Amino acid sequence: MLNQVTRFGFAFVLTAICLVSTIAFKPLFAQDTLETPYVSWSPDGQLLAVGLTTQIAIYSDLGTLVGTIPILETLITEPVWANDNHHLAVIDGGDVQIWHYENNPLSMQLQNTIQYYINRNPPVTSAYVYGADWSEDNSRIALLVGKLVRIFDVNTGDELSNITGDWSILTDITWSPDNRIFFSSVSRYVLNANPQTGEITNVFFPLSNQTDIPPGFWSIALSPDGSKAVGGLSDGGLLIWGNTNSQEFLNRRAELELGNLDVHHSDVILSLSWSPTGQYIASSSRDGTIRIWDAATGEQLDLIDFGAGVQVNSVAFSPDGSQLAYGNPDGSFILYDATQLPNYQPLMSAAPTLTP
Repeated sequence: MLNQVTRFGFAFVLTAICLVSTIAFKPLFAQDTLETPYVSWSPDGQLLAVGLTTQIAIYSDLGTLVGTIPILETLITEPVWANDNHHLAVIDGGDVQIWHYENNPLSMQLQNTIQYYINRNPPVTSAYVYGADWSEDNSRIALLVGKLVRIFDVNTGDELSNITGDWSILTDITWSPDNRIFFSSVSRYVLNANPQTGEITNVFFPLSNQTDIPPGFWSIALSPDGSKAVGGLSDGGLLIWGNTNSQEFLNRRAELELGNLDVHHSDVILSLSWSPTGQYIASSSRDGTIRIWDAATGEQLDLIDFGAGVQVNSVAFSPDGSQLAYGNPDGSFILYDATQLPNYQPLMSAAPTLTP
């Protein structure tokens, strides 16, 4: 089951093949593309959930399968862990399922199903959820449905509030530990909102010297301390903003661009992960590559190339920052040894994590 790969990492063969025509979270691309699975670490680093076409597979040490969640839709599905390590949100067709286990992931049980499209005001105009994230206290979940952020009570399924505005399709979301919601839009900016009031508290734009109409944003991630944000663009660009925790409405412009004219992604950025040490940013793209960047300088540190025709859906640093998980189009996943990156500094106190 454990196969060494050409990079300093290991591949784990999963139990399903992920050669599909479209995806559940972001079904906006061509249907003749091979896709990699979604990967999602539990916050304590004990479990890795891998989204496939027929199931969510949950793995522990040495790639041991410790639980599965069946999927009804024949789409690659993105799992999203809650901060308590015991709840997992799964998008399955038109429903958002909340799964839970007490002591053993093998005993995963369906706790609740949120039918986000029924009797909603404003009405649902999109059949897909493009992103989801949990509140810090695990009681609420925010969903990107078309042009709306809809916030639900996890236990009752009731819609608590929604965030609306004059923007286009929303593409990615993250709920910060200090109770701020960041979300990206193809309308060419990233927004920061108060989840209780729906008030937009900051708008983050591209570089200040941008002269042409900039491309839209497709993915976002926050630095470990929440003071910075990185946004991925539809043309493959990557931008960093500072001072994102300011309470002042700033309409901030990006302060740093990752890469340069010769070193960059050539297509939309689908996933971003900021290492828990704050040193690195990993990005995955529809151009078939994963790139690892120095978060301070914007220098590219490594390139993982799957080749043309591969859509790399997801990449995720482990909670202790020592590994980077990503999938292969054949349904396997890889743990990349991030400790080999330049100037790697381990966290002083880190939760245990998957180690090959």
